[in-house]
Amino acid sequence: MQYRGWEVGPVFDCDVLVIGGGIVGLSTAYALTRAAPGTRVTVLEKEHALARHQTGRNSGVIHSGIYYRPGSLKARFAVEGAAEMVKFCAEWGIPYEVTGKLVVATAREELPRLHALVQRGRENGIPVRELGPAQISEYEPRVRGSPRSTSARPGSATTGRWRSGSPRPPGRGSCTARRPP
Repeated sequence: MQYRGWEVGPVFDCDVLVIGGGIVGLSTAYALTRAAPGTRVTVLEKEHALARHQTGRNSGVIHSGIYYRPGSLKARFAVEGAAEMVKFCAEWGIPYEVTGKLVVATAREELPRLHALVQRGRENGIPVRELGPAQISEYEPRVRGSPRSTSARPGSATTGRWRSGSPRPPGRGSCTARRPP
């Protein structure tokens, strides 16, 4: 097919064409189908499978946002994103764990920084608890900390099943991933 003298590739019958099957492209396609049910979205990926580059090498850690400045976009997106990721995994049957994060002060002089992290986490809306040595040992017996440490609630997700293609939930529009010819 030609357009204004240029040779044009295949035509895709869809409402939205997303280029790239990594986390940004797939998230965009997913969000479009949720925001506008019935929208036909096609994801175009050059590789033989989705998430083959940086996305496929992701650690799977769901970050809590405890380190980010309260009120910042990073903090807001981390907290909201963690909740969305847990919800998404549960909805799609993707294995995940909300394992928690143990932040330990190993010396008394580190306690002010630890207390600042506790405050920062609480201001970001993260459920944070301060733990004593006995409680630390319950989480991780080999860790020794100062009188107080902190625990926040991020987790991790195993995304292998998602990458291999879980079925779409009904009524959310359609999203097709294709490799260009």
